[in-house]
Order: sequence, then C-alpha cells, then structure tokens
Amino acid sequence: MVFTMAITEGDDVSAQAMRTWFGDFGAEFVKTGFEVTEGTELNAAVSAGTAYIKDADGEMYQVISDSAESVTVTNNATNYIFLHCDNGANYLTASTSASVPTDAITLAIVVAASGDITSVTDTRITSANTAPTKQTISLPTVAANGYLYLNPDLSVLTKIGTLKVATGSSCTVYFNDGTTTHNLGKIGVDLSMTIDRWLASDKEGYLKFSSACTGVRVNLELY
Repeated sequence: MVFTMAITEGDDVSAQAMRTWFGDFGAEFVKTGFEVTEGTELNAAVSAGTAYIKDADGEMYQVISDSAESVTVTNNATNYIFLHCDNGANYLTASTSASVPTDAITLAIVVAASGDITSVTDTRITSANTAPTKQTISLPTVAANGYLYLNPDLSVLTKIGTLKVATGSSCTVYFNDGTTTHNLGKIGVDLSMTIDRWLASDKEGYLKFSSACTGVRVNLELY
C-alpha cells in the first residue's frame, strides 16, 4: 500500500487540485442571485448571481452570471430549472424531470399552463452550511379528505421526501406548494410514495389524503 500527501510545501497547486479540495470539503449553494421569477409567457427570468456547483467528478466550480438570463419552460407541465457548472454553453436548462443532472443544482420549480407561468417555487440553497435538519411527521390516523400541513411557521425551505402508511394503499395524495395543488397519484400496494417536492420558505403547503390512512409518516429535510 502506498500513501501520498497533498498539498505539501513547495508544490505547485493545480486548478484541478483546488477544485477537488473544495469539492471534498465544500457544499453546493447559491451565494447571490440566480433567483427565478415569472417572465413573459413561457419564459422564466433568472437574475444574475454567483453559485458554487460540483461536476460529475465532485469537483467544485464557481459559476458567475453578470446579467439576467431567461429559460423557456414546457407548457402545461411542472418544470425544474437547473444551473450547471459543466454543460458547455448551456448553464441554464429546464426539464420536466425532477432528476438533477450530475453537474447541476435546482434553482426553482416552475409550473406552466395555457401558455403562461402560473407558479414559481424557489428551491435555492443559499448557505454553505447545507446539512439539512431531518424531521419525521407521524400521525396515527388521517381522515378521508384530511390534511397534513407543512411549514406552518413560514420559516424554512422544506424538501418533502418519502410518505409511508400502515394502511391506505388506494388513497390518492395531493400536494399543495402554497400556490398550486398537484395530484401525486395513489400510494400503492407497497404503502409508500416518494414525493420529492420542495416547499419555499415563505409558503405554507399541505398533503391532502382522499381516503382514510393509518400510521402516516412523512420524512422532511429542513434547510
């Protein structure tokens, strides 16, 4: 077994070594700007800003935009706005898939309908201290057409992870992001559902259950 030590006195430090070092010890976040807002029709506006993003190899890049940009979203769909660090010239992209590319972070969730943007949920993480507080909400029962409220104090950016129930496989679940209600479908025979949705810090949202469920557990990450 061979051990090496880097970086030592007298070494010429390469850009890659610094990217690797910051990637190992730093967290991805938006330092300033990169706020997504409604533009005109299906064009979402993105402000200038500075962010730190890792590529597929875990190397950290500083991404800077010195002027406002726009990105076109898909009509009649939920869109995810990504900021990339290693995607050629396309630093900003929109996708109807929530899967985050390996060189990107999510800036916002944008819902469009009838040729216009109807809602924008800010999902920027704006602190380098991004280890979330994990929380589980547990309820013994939820009645038919019952609600589970999220972020009632309007205090934190919240990621809703997995929903699990003891009974209620045929229940349809709805998620409200403070603006729009989304049909997430039925819980299913495995009695669990991956929600993977965000709730902005200034929004109170909820989960609504179409039929009674027992042993309800929702995993959250609070940023």
